[in-house]
Amino acid sequence: MNNPYKIVVLDDNNQNLKLISDVLEDGGYDVSLCLTSYQLLDYLEEELPDIIILDVMVPDMNGFEVCKKIKEIEKLKDIPIIFLSAKTETVDIVYGLEIGGVDYVTKPFRPIELIARIKTHLEIKTIRDELKEKNEELIALNEQLEEYAIKDTLTKLYNRRMILAKFDEEMSRCKRNSEIFSIILLDIDHFKDINDNYGHNFGDEVLKVFANLLTSSKRLQDLVARWGGEEFLIILPSTDKKGAIIVAERIRQQISGHEYQASNGMIHITATFGVAEFNKEDSAEKIIKKADFALYYGKNNGRNQINAYDEINNE
Repeated sequence: MNNPYKIVVLDDNNQNLKLISDVLEDGGYDVSLCLTSYQLLDYLEEELPDIIILDVMVPDMNGFEVCKKIKEIEKLKDIPIIFLSAKTETVDIVYGLEIGGVDYVTKPFRPIELIARIKTHLEIKTIRDELKEKNEELIALNEQLEEYAIKDTLTKLYNRRMILAKFDEEMSRCKRNSEIFSIILLDIDHFKDINDNYGHNFGDEVLKVFANLLTSSKRLQDLVARWGGEEFLIILPSTDKKGAIIVAERIRQQISGHEYQASNGMIHITATFGVAEFNKEDSAEKIIKKADFALYYGKNNGRNQINAYDEINNE
């Protein structure tokens, strides 16, 4: 048999162990033997058998107590336990099954019956393990799908749909509590030239590094999203226009100070920022338009700068 199943047996009688071992080895199993409960527990710290066979009447700790201890250990709790005991009272059999045993075989046992029971429980274990693995794969896939639903696949920032949902939540909170928040809309300067000169793969790397710079520069409470293309949007809760400008300036300096390794050497990249402060009359669309207006004002007046809507609108 290739990669035989591993079975560990606890019995305080050497003759019993020899008999059980011969039967199991004839059945093609890899067998380990333990004379004491503590020897078994030491074994289980190092090994993960496929089946555990327990005698009940073991002097240092009876098999029932051993079973309970095993079931308390995360990595061992799903290993099938079969009791093999001379205790034949119904109350003992029922108790063994109630505390976690999958089967209870009485001594003297019939070898063919023991092998058949072991085979059945191994088949059940195999099916259960496969189902557990499939379930874990489904959970991981579901988590991945959930991330795809809210995250931009390239930058791992919130996507446009998710940040709009967060936008609505923040607007509702501020209207309810008479609070304020601001947003920053920023755009990488001359990004088309970056793609044209260095290729789209390099452009993608720039976007990923840029996103990391935004994440590391923002405050803990701020929410960052890829708004589209080379545009990014930041929601700043409980922050007025002046506070948003301070945050934007810190981010601007971080971005302009970073070097990117291009094919012909190191290059610097800058960004232009538009800031808008929410007021209770604003819709999401309106405040975003304000930030967009401020952003493109900066684009048309030299780039690599920060402008707030209220300031340029009052000029």
